Amino acid sequence: TSRHVTSPLSLSSPKKSNTAISPLAFSSQGLPEACCNLGVCYATGRGVQQSAEEAVHWYQLAAEKGLPRAQSNLAGCYASGRGVQQDWMLAAMWFQKAAEAGDGTAACSLGAMHAEGKGVM
Repeated sequence: TSRHVTSPLSLSSPKKSNTAISPLAFSSQGLPEACCNLGVCYATGRGVQQSAEEAVHWYQLAAEKGLPRAQSNLAGCYASGRGVQQDWMLAAMWFQKAAEAGDGTAACSLGAMHAEGKGVM
């Protein structure tokens, strides 16, 4: 299935304000930061049609490449059921990976899950 950006997204170069680079071009190469950033765009509707499912798709790609921010964002989707069926075990797994990579927010979220007994043993 193809991914379609409904309006131009651009990252302006500080030296050349008329230069625009599409995050979709970078994300199609599988670059984790670009994939995660595109996920954020879909999650918020910034420059694209808002879609929690598309956000999860892009977070997943970046998370599997080891990007802690994407792992934490994906975990949040599993914890809340945004764009995917709620799954506390997968949320805990992705928060754990992000926390182990140094993501403090993920560590806090994982701690809260432990305190509430959600997705952890």
